[in-house]
Amino acid sequence: MVDKPEEREIYACHHGDYAGQAFVFIDEGELTYNFLRVPDMININVPHEDFYNGVQREILQLMETMPEDVYEVVQAQYNKNEDTDN
Repeated sequence: MVDKPEEREIYACHHGDYAGQAFVFIDEGELTYNFLRVPDMININVPHEDFYNGVQREILQLMETMPEDVYEVVQAQYNKNEDTDN
């Protein structure tokens, strides 16, 4: 089984609609993992099952863990997007 994502991890998307983009893990919801999709800077909620399926099929691949100071900016953008959506 694939490990669940950890805060600040960056996953590269290699196939599909989001190919060439990266997903920065922010937090876990009840049924989803919540990411900021870059470079678009758009929030995206990925169902747990879809995340694990994507990693197992190598659609999503763990790249690295983002430095804390950079992550603070990414997290602030995610939160701003969430506030705007409500």
